[in-house]
Amino acid sequence: MRTVTLKDGSKLVIRRAVAADAEQMAAFKTAIGRESDFLSYGEAEIEITPETEKRGILATEILENTVMLLALLEEEIVGFVTFHSAARPRKKHGGELGIAVRQPYWGLGIGNLLMAALISWAKDAKTVRKINLVTRADNAAAIRLYEKYGFVREGLLSRDVRINGKFYDGLLMGLPIDAED
Repeated sequence: MRTVTLKDGSKLVIRRAVAADAEQMAAFKTAIGRESDFLSYGEAEIEITPETEKRGILATEILENTVMLLALLEEEIVGFVTFHSAARPRKKHGGELGIAVRQPYWGLGIGNLLMAALISWAKDAKTVRKINLVTRADNAAAIRLYEKYGFVREGLLSRDVRINGKFYDGLLMGLPIDAED
């Protein structure tokens, strides 16, 4: 657990998710699905329940190469970052990052703090050697954040998502994690 003072003076706690967070996590994911079209899902496009969230959180407790970190202000989840990887030996060194911050809290540096915490976790994890992500190619703010932390552009997925009849390309990015093997 880490506590940080934000730009506005409030205290942000970053910690691993636990099963008791499932109900609040379901509400958080439902809210961000309404707030941004930059996610891989929109409002009511995926099943989000406390039970599905609890299963996801419990999986992060079992696997050494999977994590969910939460950002909390006054015990309310305002952001999260996840890293999911495969269990197969040939693929378990890499996986995909997901990150989101509630819209009312954009611009406070929460995304930066979550990204730094995830990269720190990945460096400490003995198996993680590559973090991958896909973001919309027109999501300039997210791309700046990723590039700030050393992510490089690796490819483009044309027509990756379709929102309200319009197609958007997906930008593949990756970050190698240095470690002593």
